[in-house]
Amino acid sequence: MTKKTDKPSKLDRIDTFVLAGVITILGTRAFLAVAGYPQLGDNSVHIAHVLFGGVFLTLAFLIVLLSDTPNKLFAALLGGIGFGLFIDEIGKFITQDNNYFYEPAVGIIYVSFLLIWFISRLLIVRNDRQPFLSPAEWPNKQWMCQVIVGWSIIQVIAGLVILGLVLTEGFGTTNDILRITALGVVSGIIYAGAVARGIYQYYTGKIIPAAHTLRGATLFCIVAFYPFLYFEYPLEATVGLIPTFLVVVGLSEVSIMSLLRKLLVRPH
Repeated sequence: MTKKTDKPSKLDRIDTFVLAGVITILGTRAFLAVAGYPQLGDNSVHIAHVLFGGVFLTLAFLIVLLSDTPNKLFAALLGGIGFGLFIDEIGKFITQDNNYFYEPAVGIIYVSFLLIWFISRLLIVRNDRQPFLSPAEWPNKQWMCQVIVGWSIIQVIAGLVILGLVLTEGFGTTNDILRITALGVVSGIIYAGAVARGIYQYYTGKIIPAAHTLRGATLFCIVAFYPFLYFEYPLEATVGLIPTFLVVVGLSEVSIMSLLRKLLVRPH
């Protein structure tokens, strides 16, 4: 295994923004569900979390505007959190009755993050001639590699179970059993298929391509599958997101300690 670098790229900043936003939404929804949807305020005042999103977005802009050498990775983190808090409440602002649980809002949130992630990458690939996905590498410690492979095999097995349900029972019954929309089921199967390809590459000696495939599949899972999962299973989705996110970090070219240093230390 090669030594990881400590230089986050533009792709890393986009990944940080999108992942921070998605994780913020998942964490917010999970917290609200567990806490019984509490409100900050009284009978006449309700302080919605979209306002906190504005605060985080403003801080991100100020970091970029006021510093000659801004910590763009830290700005991406704050911006992602702010955007997540903002767009999480999109249902309130497109419905007459301010319905936070407006179901089409899920699609709007999903498409918004997907477009940001995809269009940003296209611009970076075109202007800087970088690969579409961030460079991926295996962790330096062998036991961490085995944990990632083991976790990936579990994902493939889960995907095969879902695919088996679809083939034997059809989409309608599968949706009723899992309580996930058809698009969510399709996203889960695609994710499992991509992970299976990564596992195949790993065991056939294509080590680095396997890292790229598994990292790309896991990013797809967070952006395209978890948004459907957490609406029915917010707590379980949040718990599952933790190892999923760690897989993304573990396969990143930039180590977690380097990312933390870059987040907390102003660049020179």
